[in-house]
Amino acid sequence: MATMATEEGTARYEGRLAGRIAAGHLRRWPRIGSGEGFRISSLGIGTSQGAATDDVDAAYSRALRAALEAGVNVVDTAISYRHMRSERLIGRTLTGMFADGGVARDEVWVMSKGGYLPFDGDLPPNPSAYLRETYLTSGLVPSTQLSERMHCLDPSFLTDQLARSLDNLGLETLDVYFIHNPEEQLRDNPRAEFMLRLAKTFYVCERAVRRGQIRYYGLATSAGLRVERSDRLYLDLDEILRIATSVGGADHHLRVLQLPVNSVMNEALVRVNQTFEERPCTAIEAAFWNDMLVFSHMPLLRGEILSHVPAEWTPLMPDLRTPATRALQFVRSMPGITSALVGMKDPRHVAENLVLCQTPPLAIAPFEGPSG
Repeated sequence: MATMATEEGTARYEGRLAGRIAAGHLRRWPRIGSGEGFRISSLGIGTSQGAATDDVDAAYSRALRAALEAGVNVVDTAISYRHMRSERLIGRTLTGMFADGGVARDEVWVMSKGGYLPFDGDLPPNPSAYLRETYLTSGLVPSTQLSERMHCLDPSFLTDQLARSLDNLGLETLDVYFIHNPEEQLRDNPRAEFMLRLAKTFYVCERAVRRGQIRYYGLATSAGLRVERSDRLYLDLDEILRIATSVGGADHHLRVLQLPVNSVMNEALVRVNQTFEERPCTAIEAAFWNDMLVFSHMPLLRGEILSHVPAEWTPLMPDLRTPATRALQFVRSMPGITSALVGMKDPRHVAENLVLCQTPPLAIAPFEGPSG
């Protein structure tokens, strides 16, 4: 029995939805190399927002079922989202769908993240005491490895968190395990120490690949790939990939990025702050030329983007009648973006967003080669 998404499984998913989803909604990856590649939906479901309650769990569960049935086979979460409740509701929902034949494990791309110290189920009466006793007093997190924002990249901590995520999700293997906002460590540490910690993190991930716990790993960043090179939180993708190569060899498994992209936070699309083969480029271009998957989070900026959707987009998207669907269409149509991750739990928003499964992305020319 498959424990992760496969090329064959995602092709089966595509075939089952033939005639119900638009051309171009499912993207093929890798672009480089032989084989048909995975089919990955250009819209994914995120699970970060909402109270840690049973009602929100139930709403997300209904949304997840609707999304998988409509053509969304990308599910994104993190152990810190809603105090582990998001991982657990996804696990229960997927287990039920696998059992009733609604979807198969090898058809679904499941991603989670580790790095922040999470609560468990609910916010405790004394959060500081809980974190101190659970992580520091227990010895799971060395105090020297903890940032002021309750973030840690210590190998023992990440190993523990990955195992907990798998247990929460009821899975043997994650398709992607993200290091959650690694740039947090740059707030408290010199860059040389950060790079050493990152190398140790990559070792943990490569070991997890060998153990069958993850398929690929990646960086989920809020700021690091968008800011200027002079910024303290800046991440140099070329340098980071060299570290991954030094740890995992030429066939390392650092293949995925997640970062904010929307019409307001557009730095990854327009800011030339990276390089590829010594050529200056944007973060999205660098990822594309390295044949990396790129998932956009906050495509709606938690709803704030809706009042900023340009009126000029309306005639470009005549079949999309709401600011939200136009904003999502903009993001998922950008060259180099694999999938736009959007939180969905309100039934009205779920129905509204899933219209995009039946709508072709905008016809925008893909990137040329790095010398083009």
